[in-house]
Amino acid sequence: MVINLSPTFGRDFGPGWCMFEASHSALAKAIALKTDPAGYLRGRLVPNHVGTVLSEEEVGESLGGGYTVSPLASRLDPDNRDAVVWFREPYGLTPAAAELMIVTARTWAEGGLPYNFGGIGGLALSDATLPDPAPNPLSNPWAAFCSQAYVLQALTAARLFSRPLPPVLHTVPSDRWTPDGLDKLDVLWV
Repeated sequence: MVINLSPTFGRDFGPGWCMFEASHSALAKAIALKTDPAGYLRGRLVPNHVGTVLSEEEVGESLGGGYTVSPLASRLDPDNRDAVVWFREPYGLTPAAAELMIVTARTWAEGGLPYNFGGIGGLALSDATLPDPAPNPLSNPWAAFCSQAYVLQALTAARLFSRPLPPVLHTVPSDRWTPDGLDKLDVLWV
């Protein structure tokens, strides 16, 4: 993986790609320490947030207020030193699969899909360094946090990918995936 500090749409990221973010907020540090403590303490960029690229200018993301469509410009501004952003393309992503992921994201934003606070609580009480196939007992099935939303969008569009998604995405519940867990799932990415 290469992190380009001046990414270009169509070359370094595109529709349906996953946007990873590592920021310096107190919450971001807590997430990084929970999901990859050794890596974080060694200085590894541990993602604490993900979103779905919708267009050259927009990303769909699950935030505390629910699922929303946000501008990408501030995150891509070279003078923004509050966060590092990188993008990954799912292997086998087709234009049709990307379009379905985008339609799903926009539908969630328009419909007010709430944030899955219970799901995050369940992750906080478990070993978040590895995806857990056990049900997340605190999760709300009618809500989603950031990495959960990306997994659900990929699963929704799975039939339109040019190759099957990794089996682990089907066996590990979507509310057990952290941003770091997704980033480390190398079989998912080009």
